[in-house]
Amino acid sequence: MRCTRFLQACLVLVCWSPGKPDSHHDVSGCRHAGRESLERLLCVSASARRYLVQVNESLTPSQRKDVEDCVGGRHPKYLHDDTYMVFADEREIEVLRRRGFVQGIRMQHETDKMSLDILPSPWTRATSGPQADSPCSVLALLADWRELFPSYIHDQRDLVKGFYRLQISRWRAGVAEDHGVEIEAEMVSERKLHVSCQSCEVCMGAVSRLLARQNVIEWVETRPKLVAMGNFVSSLLSSGDPTCGGREDDLFVRALNGEGEVVSIADSGIDHRNCMFWDELPLPLNTFDSRKRKIVSYFSYSNCSICGACAKDAKEQRPCGDAGDAERGHGTYVSGAVAGSAACPSDAGFMCSAEDVKFASLYNALAREAKIAFTDIMVGKGELSPPLDLHKHLFPDPYNQSGARVMLLAWGCVVRATEEATACNRYTSQSQDIDLFTWENRDALVIVAAGNDGERASKQTVGAPATSKNAIAIGFTETCVNASVASYAYTDPFVAAGCGLFGSSRCCLSSFESKCSLSQCCGEGREDCCFSSFSGPGMSPDNVAAGSSRGFTMDGRIKPDMVAVGSHVVSARAAGESLPSSGPFCSLPSGTQYSAALTSLTGSSSAAPGVAASAMLIRQYLKRRMSSEQGTRA
Repeated sequence: MRCTRFLQACLVLVCWSPGKPDSHHDVSGCRHAGRESLERLLCVSASARRYLVQVNESLTPSQRKDVEDCVGGRHPKYLHDDTYMVFADEREIEVLRRRGFVQGIRMQHETDKMSLDILPSPWTRATSGPQADSPCSVLALLADWRELFPSYIHDQRDLVKGFYRLQISRWRAGVAEDHGVEIEAEMVSERKLHVSCQSCEVCMGAVSRLLARQNVIEWVETRPKLVAMGNFVSSLLSSGDPTCGGREDDLFVRALNGEGEVVSIADSGIDHRNCMFWDELPLPLNTFDSRKRKIVSYFSYSNCSICGACAKDAKEQRPCGDAGDAERGHGTYVSGAVAGSAACPSDAGFMCSAEDVKFASLYNALAREAKIAFTDIMVGKGELSPPLDLHKHLFPDPYNQSGARVMLLAWGCVVRATEEATACNRYTSQSQDIDLFTWENRDALVIVAAGNDGERASKQTVGAPATSKNAIAIGFTETCVNASVASYAYTDPFVAAGCGLFGSSRCCLSSFESKCSLSQCCGEGREDCCFSSFSGPGMSPDNVAAGSSRGFTMDGRIKPDMVAVGSHVVSARAAGESLPSSGPFCSLPSGTQYSAALTSLTGSSSAAPGVAASAMLIRQYLKRRMSSEQGTRA
């Protein structure tokens, strides 16, 4: 049967509607328990059964209705390869087997609920996964309790939470007794469980299999390492002239600039002192202020359990984010590329002069009049720590409070040095979070950087969560020669040449005739260096960049969805702690880089902001047109 290979790799979990409150499990043995008691929930959960049903081809509406009728009104949950997961008892399954469109049915096995980086035991393979004796964690997706207990509980969330707490304590005790190790387990939402271990051998072995055997667990995966997608390929150069010809852009002639739009961005932070974000009003921490010129909200979660940042020792616990960005921080750069617009107060001083603002304005973003609802998911120079449940904790606040309808995630899974190039090309629970949120909020658009692993393999390098079905995954292209040459002045010379921040000399970026290597820029007494290798005659926005991650997804879907210019893109630069002043800065690049307001990066997170800005311009145009048409009809 052709589903055999698929059933070994059930990766895709998509959202489905909760079913009608009709009983379909064989729970005759649970009648002794109270109708809405913890004892009854434990009994019913042990009686639940999941089946994988493969059909000849995707179900038609009438066939889907037939399946729902067969299994007590429950909606079949599509996986892929024309295979669905259903809850049913043996009697209902026997009825379903007789349907002509059904090719095969079998009970779901524990291995069907485990991601491929767990199967087989990865600690036995030297070429993949984290080290066996290193700490790691797994995420478990919990079954929808309304689906699991449809006719025995009605909006009894406290009872369900008590049920899961009891189950978690039993699992922890079982691991301690059988393997002699302690695990930390915490529910980060009603849908997700975060489990951390001091040993990957235990976490990805015994613990993952224990979780997968539970009927209340729907999916088990390793927690991926996430990185920003700009610094990963190259911290070089940018395109200041998006048309490569210097002509006035037709979009601005039509006054499309993002006015009235709000973009949600989750990243390392924003250095709000940069002139691209300057505002005379204070930063709106964990609140919303529509009066703000640029940043209307700045969320930073203090509860470490939301992002899985809690440590066993309470002294080591830290929040998910802070209220700023480190030097050359990724979040400042991404935000500036979406909606940055240079401005400074008249009395700002030498670091934010009118001349500096005028020049920096040449690099205003496409959606320069749009505003930003920001979520800080990094502390200092640490690792990105987004909420483990994006659907529950990342998207709702900017969507509901700030009115953001375009969401940008310029980060994603990174392949470890010991892993295969395609290790991140999988559908994860965070991919499903995006699908679920956009399914529930049809006017929301989530844009995700596809990744920068294009040179590691010829295909299947798009990384989660860009593997989401409903998100727009963005790859990146080259830029034109004159735009890249114009951007040299905004390259941080120490980053470009591999120099230390306070090297003995800096690179002079004005000579383009002679030939020299980047390493020569750091030599004692060197003052000239050309960057001709970055401005070859074949460079063109029509070329997909070598580093841009490629499709398909592992289940055969086309990704990335779009590509945009992501090579040599200039945007806002974070000064971080290197600039002690609390006032605005907008200085041009010079021998002293600490107050420079602009920098350049290359990668899919340099391309994704332009697409997010374009989406807001489209929204602005459509709203203006709809308003005009309504006025005409009136």
